[in-house]
Amino acid sequence: MAKGAVYVKGLAELNRDFRKISKELSKETKKALAKAGEPVARQTEQYIVAGGGGFPGMRGVRGRSAYVKDMRIGATNKSVYVAPAWSSNAGTPQGASLAVQINFRMQGALEDKSDEITEGLDKALGHLFDDNGF
Repeated sequence: MAKGAVYVKGLAELNRDFRKISKELSKETKKALAKAGEPVARQTEQYIVAGGGGFPGMRGVRGRSAYVKDMRIGATNKSVYVAPAWSSNAGTPQGASLAVQINFRMQGALEDKSDEITEGLDKALGHLFDDNGF
């Protein structure tokens, strides 16, 4: 499994079929799936600011960090992902060591919240099915 992603079996086929029905339905699906990744962003923020999950709080970080606030949560054809807003370690204002610290915490949050993500995916897809008469 790639870092920061939860793979959903059959999601590519589901998205393909939804695109055939309606582009809008396909967009709704991606939004709903991305919402399922929000618990990971919240847990990562907790680990950064206050510690927990085996991580100490990060020194010098108070309140909501720009790295967490700008975290990308989205869905591809096969997975739901959570990623930092920057595209590479070189793009972080404070260098690679900060990126590594945040990535460790993000991975821990992903593992800790995997059940909640699965429940969120089930709910999201259930609502989409109900709302669209499937």
